[in-house]
Amino acid sequence: MRTIATYSKEEKKQYGIFYTPEFLSDYVAQKLTEYYQGDNTIKILDPSCGDGILLNSFLQKNSNIKSIETFGIDIDKDAILNTRIRLQHYLSKTYLKNSDGLYPCNQIQSQKCWDIFRKEHNVESGFDIIISNPPWGASLDGYNKQNLWEDFVSSKGQYDIFNLFIEIIINNLAEGGLYGLILPDSIFSQEQKLIRKFILDNSTILS
Repeated sequence: MRTIATYSKEEKKQYGIFYTPEFLSDYVAQKLTEYYQGDNTIKILDPSCGDGILLNSFLQKNSNIKSIETFGIDIDKDAILNTRIRLQHYLSKTYLKNSDGLYPCNQIQSQKCWDIFRKEHNVESGFDIIISNPPWGASLDGYNKQNLWEDFVSSKGQYDIFNLFIEIIINNLAEGGLYGLILPDSIFSQEQKLIRKFILDNSTILS
């Protein structure tokens, strides 16, 4: 089984790999737990789940909730294996997919991929909670730039892959759903004004 320690510096930079320390995952999970006002069933997603630490933190803090369906996607097959091991006590209601979180199926258009994914898993109305530490600084050379330009509002000018994940996350939330993200402080830079506008136009910042 591959762990984060086995990635080279070049691989981490290429794929935007920055795994989440436990104290930070617990903090984000606690904030989501405090703000959640839904019923006793939850469908939670991490579209770049890494080793599953964020999902695990939320599940541990909400063990009293009657029904939690957990969804994790990661482009790294070994990360999915690590997540499966970490969430082994919850596997009966856990769905993990080794895929690109921006395009989790063979469709060219990103949101069509997500519509297919949600329909396959009976989440047409969207996820109640999305928790994530999206990749950032990753190379975008493997993507068709025209597709990115058409699929994402923030893919104009200078942008980062985490911008695109933010759009995916907000676009696939249920009405009244919550998201908790760990983002680099470059979100406050001048170059990131499009994604900040997208966040403010499409969600309410609670914390």
